Amino acid sequence: MTAKSDYAFNVGLVRKNHMKANQIRGKSMNVWSLVIIEKWWKLSLYLQPLVTISIVKSVINDYYDYLLPQLNYLSTYHKEAIAIEDYESIFYLLRMGLFISILALLFE
Repeated sequence: MTAKSDYAFNVGLVRKNHMKANQIRGKSMNVWSLVIIEKWWKLSLYLQPLVTISIVKSVINDYYDYLLPQLNYLSTYHKEAIAIEDYESIFYLLRMGLFISILALLFE
């Protein structure tokens, strides 16, 4: 039994002795698996920001008294002279960020 809606056919039941029964069942299973994967992918895209915000909020609430003086120190820190070690540490951080970005790109 099939019903045509727009340009798609919806398969309801397939006779056992139909000559293309296995092909029809296989195609419908492929479509349903893609629909399920897409549904969970969209759900994860909606949930990831909410989970991230709640984790950051809980960390800030738990460590507020510890983080506030350090953030104040970092925002008011002024260094008069820049040494070679400062450049080396900056380039080390840049290399580490580049490595993490390449890994994220490869595993995406």
